[in-house]
Amino acid sequence: MPLSRDPSAADNPTAWHSTYFGPHYLALYATRLLKPMETGWEAEFVGTSLRLKVGALILDCPCGFGRHLRRLRRAGYRPIGVDLQVPYLRCAQQLTYEPPVASGVEPARSFVPVAAADMARLPFPPETFDALANLFTSFGYFPDDPGPGGDWPTNRGVLAEFARVLKRGGRLLIDVPNRDDLVEVIRRNPRTRMAGDDWEIREEWRYDTPTRRMDNKTHFRMQDDESDVGYNMLGAVWRRNTYASRKAKKRKNL
Repeated sequence: MPLSRDPSAADNPTAWHSTYFGPHYLALYATRLLKPMETGWEAEFVGTSLRLKVGALILDCPCGFGRHLRRLRRAGYRPIGVDLQVPYLRCAQQLTYEPPVASGVEPARSFVPVAAADMARLPFPPETFDALANLFTSFGYFPDDPGPGGDWPTNRGVLAEFARVLKRGGRLLIDVPNRDDLVEVIRRNPRTRMAGDDWEIREEWRYDTPTRRMDNKTHFRMQDDESDVGYNMLGAVWRRNTYASRKAKKRKNL
């Protein structure tokens, strides 16, 4: 299994995610916004909703800074993390480290394995994983179908790639907000703000009905350091994703 033992070996991305998921996002979400109890609930939900057995090999894609990886391993699963952001993977390695004596595993496995890769081009052979978890609204940022030239990743391509690396009968969990609920939230309050003593996040939302996509503009502030970023994502409905995933599996004959 070709894992990137040294995350620094990955190419540095230049698309929107290299700026949005930068140091501001990492610092704010890792230390101020995401609580350990919430992470525990989410990791438990992965195992129970997918009905995983102890020892199941599960891909956390994308894994971010590794907050679910440690919980999944402690629950008895064999997690592997994939993310495009190399600094996040370094944090994931630090977060998931457990001394061999304390964890009862051999020294080579004291870190949860991580790989630096794009979710549209996963570095794993076909039918590798028992389950795959795509958490924290991490799906829908590509177009559904290829544009001119056909070389850009697509949402359908991501689903097909998920299907490719899953074993026959493998389980897939995609965590996304319901489009209709989110559209109503945007209608009521298209601008939001969260702030603390030394930080602030201001967001502006817009939903485009013809394309069914949501546009986000975000302002991050950490002390005196600020950045303006944003993203554009598909407004997804759960049944749509489930159907697309099944179609992807059928096309790949898995």
